[in-house]
Parts: sequence; structure tokens; C-alpha cells
Amino acid sequence: MADADSSLKQQFQLLQEQQQKRLLRRKQGLEAREKSSLPPNSTPGPATFGIDDDLNLKLADPPPKTSGYLSEELVQHLNDQIRELKDENSRVYKLLSERDFEIRQFKKKSENDKKSLSGSEVTNETAALKIVELSKKVREITAELESEKTKSRQLGKKCQDLQFQISSLPLDIKSVMKTDANSRPGKEDKVSII
Repeated sequence: MADADSSLKQQFQLLQEQQQKRLLRRKQGLEAREKSSLPPNSTPGPATFGIDDDLNLKLADPPPKTSGYLSEELVQHLNDQIRELKDENSRVYKLLSERDFEIRQFKKKSENDKKSLSGSEVTNETAALKIVELSKKVREITAELESEKTKSRQLGKKCQDLQFQISSLPLDIKSVMKTDANSRPGKEDKVSII
């Protein structure tokens, strides 16, 4: 039982590490896109008449479109939290299904043991010990299953709360977010929840 717990913990940690790597790659990709979006005049070129044309001029950034209610950074942060919670929720569901499978296997094993015990020359003591041992295992796994279900429900509620917060944003912020999301390259990577 301890081996199964440690292997599940390792699997869960591997899934979390993979998720962190994906997030890091996504951030690096965004930074690379921002760097590559520099104007073409900013690259150093040959000097004309011995004078360097690279004056490092760039257009002024447009004024930030902020509202008095929520900033774009907060909305982005909430979207990131929702995505992380959904990922964690899916991992918990996966672990939950694995636990269900283990419970079914233990129940099958206990039924097979009961059938084999009834047909063979086994004393009542050994049968009782085996039943007690298997019932303990089933109890432990059932308790773990319930805790995973509770954790899954809590994450689902938290995800819904964050989605409600996003949906309660004023319409002008939503339209700004939609136009901003449509103008960004690689918008197929983004998950829109609006």
C-alpha cells in the first residue's frame, strides 16, 4: 500500500513538474515574440556616407487602457489561476479514477479470495485474518477516494468562483480584452473564458 501511495505521489509530482515546464516555455515564447516584434529599422544596418542610421527610434506606446474597476494584469492573473486550477482539477480527477480502479481490483481480489477460501481446507482463523486485512485495505482506499473527491469539488468551486469574477467584469473591459486577445499572435494558445 505504501508503494502504491509513493508511486502515485511521484506521478502527481511529475505531472506538476511538467505543468510548470509548460508554463515556463509559454512565458519564454511570449518574451521571444515581444523581442521579435521590434520594428525592422531597429536592426543595425550599413552606415550611409559614414553616418549610422540606427537612431533607436520607436513609436510612443499607446496609453494603457485601464479602468477604475480591474486592471488587465489582475484579469490575466485570474485567468492564469483558473487555468492552473483546471489543470490541477484534471490531475485530481485522474488520480481519483486510478483510486477507483484500485478499489475495484481489491474488491475483485477479496471476492476471489472468499471463493477460494470456501472451496479449500482453510481454517476459520486464517479466513478471518484475511477478511480483516482486506477490509482494512478497502477502508483505507475508500477514505483516500473520499478525500480526493472532496479536493476535486473544492477546486471545482474555486474555478467557478474565479469564472464568476471574470464574468462580472464590466462590458468595456471584456471588449478591450477580446480586441486585445484577437490582435495578439498565437491566440490559439490562449483559452478564452469570456
